[in-house]
Amino acid sequence: MWADGQYPTQNFEVIAMKSVRAILPADAVVTVPTIHYFDDVAHVVIMDDCGVGAVTLKQLMLENPPPVSVAKALGAGLGEFLGRLHVWGRDPQTSNHASFDQNQQGRTISGYIIYGRLVSTLTDKDNIPALSDPPLDIAQSKLDTISALSSEKIHAINTSHQTLTMGDFWPGNIMVSLNPAGDSLERAYVLDWEVSKPGVAGLDIGQFCAEILLLRRFSPACDTSVTTVLDAFLKTYRDAAAVDVDVAKDAMVHVGAHLVAWTRALGEQRAYEGGRGGRCGVSGGRLRSDAGMASGISRRMFSLTWAVHIPSGICTILDDHPLHAIVIFMV
Repeated sequence: MWADGQYPTQNFEVIAMKSVRAILPADAVVTVPTIHYFDDVAHVVIMDDCGVGAVTLKQLMLENPPPVSVAKALGAGLGEFLGRLHVWGRDPQTSNHASFDQNQQGRTISGYIIYGRLVSTLTDKDNIPALSDPPLDIAQSKLDTISALSSEKIHAINTSHQTLTMGDFWPGNIMVSLNPAGDSLERAYVLDWEVSKPGVAGLDIGQFCAEILLLRRFSPACDTSVTTVLDAFLKTYRDAAAVDVDVAKDAMVHVGAHLVAWTRALGEQRAYEGGRGGRCGVSGGRLRSDAGMASGISRRMFSLTWAVHIPSGICTILDDHPLHAIVIFMV
């Protein structure tokens, strides 16, 4: 424990990885590395290697997009993995919410990195060159609504016990191992559990969807592979976790919020290849409400809830959502 009474986040990572490994079948296609030793004083973890030739899902998509058969297997495996985690994580006793509740640093990071920067990004208070010329010029009434919603989301991140969340579920934390020919998936490993905590299921879903959509946006060569992974991921997650409308709405909102608050840095960091700069999250600097732009994300987010029969008015409800204009930035 640190002097301020907080546990190092590495402690939570080790607990999470051991716990999740225990609930997965030995032959699970998507899993976590086995931890063999943890020194909580020196902060040293010894775990299985992901294998020679393993690369992150992000790197795979950018450098060598997999064939459709591999992409489908990977998306299905990831959907099953996250669905299994979230179903198991709904029971606070079984998934040890009490221990993970101490990860206040993880909650703070998760709340700030997206919703804590949303309004400052849209108002250019952070002095982001790509968003300053021309300025976004968003109506104050919309900013007030988004600000209130951001506060609501941060509160949910800090207090929710909906399930146990991975907390940083994105392609850079997923190691993929293919056979030597590259036409068959051998195994994938989910890494970096330091912000695992009780929380909102839709944030794990939304982060993955937003990040993999960014890969497609910045590197069009992986379009087919990304689309296949995303479709298989959402379908399999839906089947594994019996998703309701609220989870789908949380996921859809988080896609939009993530694209705005995180994509802002890509122009400077060049974190993704393809050279489209840092404005893709704001669609040329103007909020847009074209329904056609929304259809790509909407179809995938809504597909999460077909199994529970979306009410006839849900599309209208989401069209009127405070973050609707943000959600449709990226298709």
